Amino acid sequence: MAINLISFLGVSNYLPVQYSHGDVLSDFTPYIQVALAQFNFAELSKPGASVSILMTEQAKIKHWDIEGGLAQALRGILPTASIEEVIIPELKNEEQLWEIFDKMFEIIPKNAEVILDITHGYRSMPLLGAVILDYARSLKHIKVQGIHYAAVEAKQGDIVPIVDLSKLDRLFRWNRAVELFIRGGDASGLEDLMGETARDADKEAKLGQSLPAERRLCSNLRQAYELLTTARGEEICYGEPFLVATRTLDELTVAGGFASPMRPLYNLIRSRVSSFRKDSLSNLLYAISMCINYRLTQQGITLLQESIITILLFIHNLDAAGRNQREAVSKYFRYLFRNNDSIINPREEEKFFDIIEALELDPLCESLGVAFNALRDLRNNINHAGFTLAQPRPDRFEKALKEQFIATLTALAEHSEFKEACGLLLEKHKKT
Repeated sequence: MAINLISFLGVSNYLPVQYSHGDVLSDFTPYIQVALAQFNFAELSKPGASVSILMTEQAKIKHWDIEGGLAQALRGILPTASIEEVIIPELKNEEQLWEIFDKMFEIIPKNAEVILDITHGYRSMPLLGAVILDYARSLKHIKVQGIHYAAVEAKQGDIVPIVDLSKLDRLFRWNRAVELFIRGGDASGLEDLMGETARDADKEAKLGQSLPAERRLCSNLRQAYELLTTARGEEICYGEPFLVATRTLDELTVAGGFASPMRPLYNLIRSRVSSFRKDSLSNLLYAISMCINYRLTQQGITLLQESIITILLFIHNLDAAGRNQREAVSKYFRYLFRNNDSIINPREEEKFFDIIEALELDPLCESLGVAFNALRDLRNNINHAGFTLAQPRPDRFEKALKEQFIATLTALAEHSEFKEACGLLLEKHKKT
């Protein structure tokens, strides 16, 4: 990846100082950009390297074009690098903000490693620069190598330390990962960032007892999400990643967290996973609720239909994993709500007779069958990518899932096995 150094040049009177980066000192220079060029000389001397200095017209006149100015100094240090001045307006209104945004975004090369210096950023320029880097990460696939600030206020004699603010960039990524988890349940971004946090802590010898627990929490949240996206009904019933997440939260509540951006999530995570139990069919209902919240509509429809069959077979002490049993329930539902006489009662088939005989006297079978059949054609349509005769509108799928989920909860609400789950979920989903 080519490296790109981006910096702001102001109009102040800069005095010659030495800049320190760790144990390394720059030459005496009035310009932080010169120090950064020296500290990153090897990489900025490679093919494709570039330096972009954003400045107003006044800054250009005062510091760029003059004899011994910044342009001359940078070209003397980096004769092979592409060095450009980028003229920007003074930031006085929103229109100028977007002009600066456009210019800065344009100069960032695709697939580059970017170093951003915000030492002389005017007004809100440092914040704007960091935001644009975060935006470019997604659209231009860049990697932020560093965000630097020369802490003049921490000057000791003639030495000014350069502070690495790269953690600010990670905070932007935390923000995105948290939003992705809250809105859609995907914890992969949280897991990645906890991995980076662990590697940094290992380098700095700051490993704490809560760090492994937080990594385990993120890993189990990711596993739980994968169970939803792939509609793994049997594993959802076992409940393992949800249960481990709850136990880990209990551990973290006692020990305290390690990563600051994770701690505010604990209560939210607990509200989503704490209802799951070991080897419980109620877990299916909680998982369908999650699918609705995360807008995993196709998975939600699949889980709801298959959960209705599973629960009905469980209630009648029939093998919920048996192929004949599941096929019998599906065919019986079709028969109950048939629209023509060509659909026969599956009890007429010998292999289904005992199963249907057990179901026929149960009024719950009919109420659950209504919900199952209401989703039958929609599930067929969405699983065949809409290549069927019927063409329901996209919003019909989500609406039907919510309606039939509430109908299913209502039908099961008085059954002792599902009463608690149905009560909680009905209260939640009838409000939305």
